[in-house]
Amino acid sequence: MKWTFKRIKTTRTIEEQKVKILNEIEEYNFEQTKVEKDKEAVDILHSVETFLRLRFKDREDELEKLIKSTIIKNEKRGYYENDCY
Repeated sequence: MKWTFKRIKTTRTIEEQKVKILNEIEEYNFEQTKVEKDKEAVDILHSVETFLRLRFKDREDELEKLIKSTIIKNEKRGYYENDCY
């Protein structure tokens, strides 16, 4: 998996990281300006990425397979935009 962010130092459990994701969503909802909402949106991505790192610790190969199978499933369902060329 190609991560967007560096691994952070954390002692959170998977359950605690789920709560962190929800907290980041709340912060996003609270913000008033586009710039601040944008920052919080990226924080959501970061917290989800940390969740996946915790969830798939020492199982990155499984994560890769799941990502690929999810893409195939979603392609079959027509969820993705078609290339224009």
